[in-house]
Amino acid sequence: MSAQEQGSDFNELMGLKYSLKRGRMQTGAALFAAVVMLAAGCNSDFSRPQFLQAFRKKPTHLTEEFVSSSAPTQNIGLWHDSFESAQEESIQTGKPILASFTGSDWCHWCVKLEEDVLETGEFQRWASEQVVLLKLDYPKRTQQATELKKQNQKLAKRYSISSYPTVLLLESDGSVLGRLGYMKSPAAWISMANNQLVNSQNQRVATQKQNGLFR
Repeated sequence: MSAQEQGSDFNELMGLKYSLKRGRMQTGAALFAAVVMLAAGCNSDFSRPQFLQAFRKKPTHLTEEFVSSSAPTQNIGLWHDSFESAQEESIQTGKPILASFTGSDWCHWCVKLEEDVLETGEFQRWASEQVVLLKLDYPKRTQQATELKKQNQKLAKRYSISSYPTVLLLESDGSVLGRLGYMKSPAAWISMANNQLVNSQNQRVATQKQNGLFR
């Protein structure tokens, strides 16, 4: 394999890796591609153009297949996509719901929020202890199951979502505790979320005192 071919393969592989990331596929698939590409460079019997052509088609196909088959009844990784299942976990654990309203395939600042905050280890460690995660996606090109789309549209209307990204902190009954948007720093974002949760709790206690629930 010539140096020019190797350079071309590297650029194509980087493009495939980016496409996989945008499609929300696991990075393990990109690593698998790298291993196979390396093998192709060492084995003249392997059809490099055929591999690239076949692999290039998979991110879009698999992404659409995954999303279209996703009904709002499951917990994908740490994130629920069903408001009802997030409510159930919130009731069971006593944790508030963190609902992220996002546009995964068109909203630049939604992607930035994912990369800079929501996908970081710092946020995930905090979230695993403090909140129940709910992701509500509003894509423009990616297909969605009908029930999932209806649920998300209903929630956007209920909470008057007019810009993305919007992150709401919710009680298990759906009442709003706080509202956040994009911030670059995970630490600053978490600090603001904590402050809103504390302020909301303080307001609730004050209201209960006024109503004579506490003496």
